[in-house]
Amino acid sequence: MKAEPTGKTKKGQPKNTGIRDLETELNEMGINWTESTTLVVTELNNCVMNSEPAEPILSELVSALLSGCRETDTKTQILYGQCLGELGAVDPGRLDFISKSPNAKLASFHPSIDDDDFAFGLINAIVKAFLAATEPRVQDCAAFALQELLQIYNISRQDEDQSLNPSSQLWKKFPEQTQEILVPLLSSKYKLAVDAKYRNYPKPIYGSEKGKSFKDWVSNWTGYLISKVKAGKPCQVFTACIAAKRHNQQVALYMLPHVVLHVLQDGSSEDITELFEELMTVVQHVQMPESQLESISNFHHLIAQTVFSILDYLTMWRSHRMQITTQAASGAVKAAAYEKDAGYQAVHSFLERIPQEVFAKACFNCKAYARALRHFEMFVSSGQNIQHHLDFMQRLYVSMDEPDGVLGVAAVRVSQPTLMQQILTHESLGQQQDAQACYERAIQMDPEEISHHMGLLRSLIDLAQPNKALIHTAGILADRPRWSAQLNSYRIEAAWELGHWDKLQEALNIEKGESSNWPVLIGKILLASKEKREADFVSHLELARKEQIGPLSAASMELGSYHRGYEHILRLHMINEIEEFFKVFADFPEDTDRNDVVIVTSASDLLSNWQSKMEMIQLSFRTQEPILTLRRTLLSLIESERDPYLQTQKGKWWLESAKVARKAGYLQSAYGCLLQASSYHLPEFYLEKAKWLWEKGEQDSAISCLNKGITEHFGSYQDEAKKQELSSSMRQVYAKSLLLYGKYSEETSNLETNSVVKLYRDVIEICQDWEDGYFHLAKYYDRVMNMIIDEKERVEKQGEFIIHVVRFFGQSLKYGNQHIYQSLPRLLSLWLDYGTAVADAEKRDRSKATQKLVVQRTVLKRINKVSMISDLSLRDTEMERYGIVVGGRKISNLRYADDTAICANNQTEATTLMNELNDAGERKGLKLNAKKTNMHIGKEQHASITIGNEEIECVEHFKYLGSIKTDTADCSIDVNTRIGMAKKRMIDLNNIWKDKHIGKQLKIKLVKCLVWTVMTYGAEGWTLRKRDEKKINSAEMWFYRRLLRVSWKEKRTDEAILAELQVRRHLLESIRKRKLSFFGHICRSKCTLMKDIIQGKLEGKRGRGRPRAAYLDNIKTWTRRDSTEIYTMTERREEWRKLVQKAVRAANASRSDAG
Repeated sequence: MKAEPTGKTKKGQPKNTGIRDLETELNEMGINWTESTTLVVTELNNCVMNSEPAEPILSELVSALLSGCRETDTKTQILYGQCLGELGAVDPGRLDFISKSPNAKLASFHPSIDDDDFAFGLINAIVKAFLAATEPRVQDCAAFALQELLQIYNISRQDEDQSLNPSSQLWKKFPEQTQEILVPLLSSKYKLAVDAKYRNYPKPIYGSEKGKSFKDWVSNWTGYLISKVKAGKPCQVFTACIAAKRHNQQVALYMLPHVVLHVLQDGSSEDITELFEELMTVVQHVQMPESQLESISNFHHLIAQTVFSILDYLTMWRSHRMQITTQAASGAVKAAAYEKDAGYQAVHSFLERIPQEVFAKACFNCKAYARALRHFEMFVSSGQNIQHHLDFMQRLYVSMDEPDGVLGVAAVRVSQPTLMQQILTHESLGQQQDAQACYERAIQMDPEEISHHMGLLRSLIDLAQPNKALIHTAGILADRPRWSAQLNSYRIEAAWELGHWDKLQEALNIEKGESSNWPVLIGKILLASKEKREADFVSHLELARKEQIGPLSAASMELGSYHRGYEHILRLHMINEIEEFFKVFADFPEDTDRNDVVIVTSASDLLSNWQSKMEMIQLSFRTQEPILTLRRTLLSLIESERDPYLQTQKGKWWLESAKVARKAGYLQSAYGCLLQASSYHLPEFYLEKAKWLWEKGEQDSAISCLNKGITEHFGSYQDEAKKQELSSSMRQVYAKSLLLYGKYSEETSNLETNSVVKLYRDVIEICQDWEDGYFHLAKYYDRVMNMIIDEKERVEKQGEFIIHVVRFFGQSLKYGNQHIYQSLPRLLSLWLDYGTAVADAEKRDRSKATQKLVVQRTVLKRINKVSMISDLSLRDTEMERYGIVVGGRKISNLRYADDTAICANNQTEATTLMNELNDAGERKGLKLNAKKTNMHIGKEQHASITIGNEEIECVEHFKYLGSIKTDTADCSIDVNTRIGMAKKRMIDLNNIWKDKHIGKQLKIKLVKCLVWTVMTYGAEGWTLRKRDEKKINSAEMWFYRRLLRVSWKEKRTDEAILAELQVRRHLLESIRKRKLSFFGHICRSKCTLMKDIIQGKLEGKRGRGRPRAAYLDNIKTWTRRDSTEIYTMTERREEWRKLVQKAVRAANASRSDAG
């Protein structure tokens, strides 16, 4: 098949620029390549570490790298793998992928080839194939496809008259560089010289000579299906690409779901049967147990993933078809309209033939566990007896690392669990010793079953007992050498973990050819580095990366690919660490490839970088333990025993493994790591061992272990002068030891109260900037206060305790925010409750000041002084010097939670206030977000304020606490916005208004409850004008008409609508009542700020023209009183309430007269 040009020639193929060419160009521009690369890597690390969810750019970068794994060129794939490894195995929970959005799939879903987005995506895919072509013949095929597609979709350059060329809108979507490629093809005359004959292709293609590789299968099967599509525009589109898809599998993959859809809709029953058999041949091969043992980069799994993607597309198309068919229908047939649609029925019947159990097992073998669970749930929900399938469900939950699911399966099981079922339960819970006992029993019962021996070896390695695993493997292979191929990988893994290089060499000599087994690959890499075989080291690294790219390219075909491929991303991370380690510690390999860029750092910088990467990895034993094991092995390769620093680091990694295992509940594995760490004599060892003992339930042993560790390592540092000699890291360990000792003593009542308090105070003294010390001391004071103070004498005697609790909770907030959700609420509760109690006491003893009341006032003043609220508040900024003057009072800021409004007279004051606020926040560890800060200035004024290097955006209006504020103090915009939001809510609830089973009176109540509340939010602060009142009345009638489903075309009067519903207009009345009630509440309250703002006047000159309506003008108009009378009447609650009711009735009466 060949496309030959007969008209204009195409552009020349773009020149490929290598990394070193780029480096040369940057150096000529004065940009240092190494410094730039180092800066990029540092910035990427900061994007991950600076916030709990990583920066969005990192998520976009990871998504782009995963998409690149689908490239056909092997070298390109390996480069993408290097980038992912350099980036590290970032915890999926910290990446904000687009796939979390429910509309993510719809963004890439194209229901029809007539869709512009489909044409745009297909042309872009072919343009990429055009640029990537290395042969003229391949580029000609891509050029022919582009030429035909431009004609089929009537795409041309942008004309002056857009109305004559509607397809120019599609042309404008393409970037400029793509348009440059397409321009010559608008008038070219390529033609297809040879046409392929698919009639004689074997069926099924999978497994035949035409499907011996992934590229062959997807290309030939797509071409075969295109030959089954009926004549028409779809056939023209697919045929145009038939030559391009043969040379580029991405083009074939893009078209394949759409081709399958048209075959199902237009093909004969024989065509559909052949299609179904092709899919089933793939799935049945993959679901066989032996396929799980194949190379993870095996192309069979890529083909299976392609099948899964096709089914996903058909499922989405069915749902989309159902939706649009139902919307297009009307009347009684609307609910079942889609059932009469031929296209829907063709796809639906095909999907119903899919055997869910077979697909579940195929997905399980492809490690698509979430998809396997979905298919299995569909299979079980079809009426199957779940008891017959619990084994598969249990294995699925074990693979997903879901111990709760495993326990759930065990609880549902009716029959007595078998030995293997018990093993799965023990392994999922980390009970490796129990699993070992079961394996040993299984071996006694059936010694010729190799899976029992494999399970025992895996259990020994997971329990940090590689020596036993090595001995056991040697014994088995001596007795049964025929099992060497299956068990040799366990011997290799145990050998390199122990650093037994002679035994590793012996085991690797047995391996024949290029093994894809992960432990074998790591063994070959480590041995090559030890023996300084540079060529073998580089080739093994490349092979290891290549083996991880295979499953990543399969996983990247669907959303959620990062979660599914995380195991292989973790391995790429480990490969990158191996490469970094030998370059830094051994300067190996010496001859680095000219196309590689290696940033060489010092040993301390590398270990620090590794620690940072470990903090961003998923927090689980399965992910972190392999990395820690590899790091310990790497140190053993360079004779780290001679370097005390590296030996200490190795011991810390053993303790880190123990910590990860303990937190995962794998106490037996944690104990094995503790035994290894004990030989390094680190002070942290006693901390971790005490936590492990406490987790086991041995509280006394844990306290004894801590006491012994503190005495041994810090017994000579009891004096203040001696404590100053400790390094910062040792002070941290000492403080943690004392804190843990205090916590355990507190929980077991092992020490008296004063001794526990002394321990916590020692912690604060040793580490004065550590949040945990202050937090636990405050918690302990709070606990003691609740225990020793009786409820009757609570207020009188709790004052001294509250001072301590508030002070230390405040100090903990000053040095961190780890416990903010416990510290801040408790601090506020104690402080405000005590203030309320003192205020109540003042009311009771108003006539005389008793001694008890004097003491309470004194305590409250002390609490106010030490309260962290005043420390964290904006008083640090000395804001009282600035601000606008209202009623003789300067107001510089208005605060509600973290929403702060700064008020200033001019730009100078505003700049000073913002800088002081920013500085005060930085002293507390808070950062002011310039992007979320807006500046609003008076009319015809100009100002510019920057925070750091970022300029604050100036806006005409802004939203504060849900209400829109403008420079004219006009509430019309807010009223209109609220009306629009209420109308949207009314439309969203359309199903309720259509429901004939719900009565009109209930619907009216629902409108008031669900719609009016949206509209009247913040209405107490509105200043209403006549036009606003008219809009509110119109909105109320719109709600009623919508409720009755009355169209404006029916020309029914408002009075007729109200009569039918048996209601009167009430919305404006409720807004007036709420505003009047709120005004009375403010005037009676003790909040002087709000009262001053409402009653006071703003200093300065008013502009020319008619005065604007003020907030108080509404109150005067509705009550027909002047301001003096109003303020007097608000102090008398009952009198004001009667006046409010009278004002509302008068307004209704005047409106009725007007009507």
